[in-house]
Amino acid sequence: MISGYLGKSDTFDQAIGEFALARSTRWRRPPWRSLAPLIAEPSCLNFVDTFRIVELARGGRSITALAREFEPTVETIRQWIKQAGLDEGLRSDGLTTTEREELTRLRREIRVLREEREILAKAAAWCVSRTRA
Repeated sequence: MISGYLGKSDTFDQAIGEFALARSTRWRRPPWRSLAPLIAEPSCLNFVDTFRIVELARGGRSITALAREFEPTVETIRQWIKQAGLDEGLRSDGLTTTEREELTRLRREIRVLREEREILAKAAAWCVSRTRA
C-alpha cells in the first residue's frame, strides 16, 4: 500500500509538494512520518554566504540583525567570525582550519594504527596458541 508511505497524500506528486512545503520552514516534521519529532533543517548557506555574513559583521552590521536576515544563530555567526580571524592571523587563541583538519587526520590515523596493532597482537597470540597445541 503506497499511501502508507506517502502520509496523507494520495499521489507521489502531492507527497513531493508537501515535502517541498515542509522544507520551506526552518523546523519541520518528515513528511513520511507525521508523528515524528521535529528535526533541524540542514543549513542552506554555502561558503560565499558565510564569507558575506562575516564581512557584513566586520563592516558594522549587528550580529542579531544578520542572524534574523540569514537565519543562522547568533552564536554560529560569532564562531564564523572567530574562525575567520584565526585563519587570517588576526587572533591566536585557537586552531586555524588547516591545523584543525590536520589534527583530525592525525587522530584518525592514530585510531587506525591502534586497531591494526590490536589485530596483530590477537593474530600473534592465536599463532602461538596453535603452535603449542
